[in-house]
Amino acid sequence: MYKFLITGSNFINKGAQSMLFVTVDQLRKRYPDCEIYMLSAFDYAEDQPYSFQIVFEDEDAHRMVNHPVLGAGVILAKDAVKTLLGRPTGYKKKSTLAAIYPEISCVIDISGFALSSSWGEKKSSDYLRIISEAKQRNIPVVLMPQSFGPFSYGRDQEKMDRLIRENLIYPKAIFAREKVGADLLQERYHCKNVSLSPDLVLCHPTPEKSVIYRNAEAVKPAQIPEIPDNTVGVIPNIRTLSGHNKSELLDFYKKIIETVLDQQKNVVLIRHSREDLSFCREIKAMFAQEAHVQLLPDDFDCFSYDALVQKLDFIIGARYHSLVHAFKAGVPCIAIGWADKYLELFRLFGDEAFVFDVRKTLDTGKMCEAIRLYCTYGEEKKNQILQTVSQLQKCSCFDAVDQAIKQCEAGSL
Repeated sequence: MYKFLITGSNFINKGAQSMLFVTVDQLRKRYPDCEIYMLSAFDYAEDQPYSFQIVFEDEDAHRMVNHPVLGAGVILAKDAVKTLLGRPTGYKKKSTLAAIYPEISCVIDISGFALSSSWGEKKSSDYLRIISEAKQRNIPVVLMPQSFGPFSYGRDQEKMDRLIRENLIYPKAIFAREKVGADLLQERYHCKNVSLSPDLVLCHPTPEKSVIYRNAEAVKPAQIPEIPDNTVGVIPNIRTLSGHNKSELLDFYKKIIETVLDQQKNVVLIRHSREDLSFCREIKAMFAQEAHVQLLPDDFDCFSYDALVQKLDFIIGARYHSLVHAFKAGVPCIAIGWADKYLELFRLFGDEAFVFDVRKTLDTGKMCEAIRLYCTYGEEKKNQILQTVSQLQKCSCFDAVDQAIKQCEAGSL
């Protein structure tokens, strides 16, 4: 029986959840009897509804606690337990990586953006350590489509350059979502196992709930409210605050929403990640008495978000996977971008002009012009978008998993 370890995922935002569910779905279709493990570093309840198992790196890293605010059966990192409770209660041992590693057939990393000096030396080192440990055990590794770079580590530069070179030659395949990342890996680290590939979620069909959950009928996601016709989705991202003070960014969103309302459209504010909820509430507060601006505070799973986005005329999104899901559903998009990945995603659809990079400037005038254009012509874009998605889904990066396993079984990894 094949056993797969998925690394780099979490349930904090819909993008990470979607990549996880696509991966599980594709593996089950190719290997129906396989066992799937997800390596976690976050807090989850003990009773999980999923068809895969969640494992932690070691037994001492997490504790099961009953917390008066967070609720019963919460997994917390040991430092967080000490801070919140003073001592752990209701401790239960968790499945650990060491216990399953000897039986793993392939490690599949689905980090959206992890190997980069933007997040510091430790996160990059942890990322590379997973590859190194698989290499020591002769377990094949595939790095699914994700962003890479920059690689400017300052005083740790020499050490990190060495670690990257030593470890990135090992994976059977490395899929980079952006050309800038692929070029960095090929030119700076001489990686010959790198290929360009669009996003994992975009390039594969929507997963089946029955494949993801042990009992799909028992899972009750947040209910999608009634969405009126002529509605535009606005999906902020708290990370766009970097480089801007909050007041100017709030004013940017205020003008965006006013422009939509001027076009006789409704607005729904959607949080695509847990960390964005407070920012969404601040935006809604500027329209507290405006009935045509609705905040959806619920934590929709990626299946519910798929259903929700199809009810919208178009979206104005700052979360990368909110845009991916919309494109996949044939819904036109305008991006509030903060990384190269937004531009490369929109380039696939010939829509680079609808990416507004807030790292440079908050160009309110051009943004509002784009909104008015889509309010008039957005419907004509849908068929064009769906045709592009159909073409993108003709190839699968999971073919690399099949090849890695065959090579390993043949003893030629």
